[in-house]
Amino acid sequence: MKLHTALAFLLLAFPLFSLAQNIALSFDDGFDPTTQQKAAEWNAAMLDGLSRSGVKAIFYASGSRVGSPEGLSLVSNWGESGHDVGNHTYSHFSLGANSLENFIQDVEKNEELLKNTAGWVYRFRFPYLKEGRTVETRDGFRRWLTEHNYESGAVSIDTSDWYYSDRYLA
Repeated sequence: MKLHTALAFLLLAFPLFSLAQNIALSFDDGFDPTTQQKAAEWNAAMLDGLSRSGVKAIFYASGSRVGSPEGLSLVSNWGESGHDVGNHTYSHFSLGANSLENFIQDVEKNEELLKNTAGWVYRFRFPYLKEGRTVETRDGFRRWLTEHNYESGAVSIDTSDWYYSDRYLA
């Protein structure tokens, strides 16, 4: 009887998703070669690490960081390496800090910049993972995404790497 109890406990304690054999990796923003001298080196190191591990990922690029010819070349490296490239807005501002109309214009600006890049897919990730301050704004943008054939770039595990980087640099 104890074996059955232990087995039941284990099944409840470790949901079926813990048995998954896949994980999706995504990267946001991008390196800015106009302000980060090692941008190309860092980009190549990331792509090399993914390649050596046999891992494919998606890169959500923000045009304000990667919009230079050099930056777009780095983004293209992702697509040419077999990774997807998605939309993370041009300016990387929060939907909660702007009107829905301004936010949509910023998303469209980024799409225009990136849509001819190797690996481009219609997938969107919200900057700061914030979907707006009101239900109306959230639902309005979700409607826009559906109307423009975008899929969600939702996050299930956030490593807060930006926080660790800030702490490390301080």
